[in-house]
Amino acid sequence: MLPSELLIRARRRLRDLAGSVADRHWSDIELLEEYANAARDKMFLAVKHLIIDSTTATDLTAPTPLPLCSLAVLANTATYAMSPKIIEVTSITLSGQYHSLEKMTVEEMDAAIPGWRNAGAGQPVIWIPDLNTDSITLYPPPAAPCTASLTVRRFPLKRLTLATAATSCLDFREEYHEYLVYGILAEAFGKNDLEVKRPDLSVLYEGKFNDKIESVKEDLSRRNRTNHGNRVRRAFR
Repeated sequence: MLPSELLIRARRRLRDLAGSVADRHWSDIELLEEYANAARDKMFLAVKHLIIDSTTATDLTAPTPLPLCSLAVLANTATYAMSPKIIEVTSITLSGQYHSLEKMTVEEMDAAIPGWRNAGAGQPVIWIPDLNTDSITLYPPPAAPCTASLTVRRFPLKRLTLATAATSCLDFREEYHEYLVYGILAEAFGKNDLEVKRPDLSVLYEGKFNDKIESVKEDLSRRNRTNHGNRVRRAFR
C-alpha cells in the first residue's frame, strides 16, 4: 500500500473525503505526516523486528550521517554515536573475529568489572548500549582500528511525507499496512478541536490498534518458528 492509499482509507473511515480541502476536519499533513508516522513508529517500537538489517551501512537521513550496520572503530576510542533509527542492536562482530561481542548493561559492568571505564586499550570483548544517547561503548577500548558489523532492528529511515506519498512505500510487510488506519483514527479523534474531538472513539481505536500490534507480534513469532523448524528439518535430511 502506498502512503497516498493509506491516507484515502483513513479519510473514508473518518468520513472526511467529501467537499473541498478547506471543508475537511483533518488536513493531509495531520493525517499522514503526524498521525500515520506516529502510528508506524508505535508499531515498530512495539514489534521491534519489522525491519532486521545487517547491510545498510549508514543512516544518511540524519543531519550528520551516523552508523547503522557498519562502524569504523578507531584505536583508543571506546564510545560511538549510532543512528537514532536503531531500536535494538542484536549483534556486533569485529573484523577478523568469528564470534559476536557480548552485550552487557552499564549496571552489569559496574557490578562485574568496577573501574571498567578506565580500562586500557586491548581487544574488545563486550559492548555496552546507552539508550539515552543512542551510543555504544566497547570494552576494553580497541587498541587498533577495525570495522564493526552490526545486525540491528530499526525504524524506517524515511518519514512519510505528502511529497512522496504517491511513490514511496511504508517499509514493512504489506499485510500489516491496513492496521495503521486504527492508529491514525485514534490520533484523529483525539485532536484538540471541539468539532471532531471524541475521546471515546480515540480510546476505542487505540485499543483496536494495540490489538492489531499484538496480532503482528504473534504472526511474526509463528513465522519465525516455522522457518526455524524448516531449517532444522532440512539440516537432518
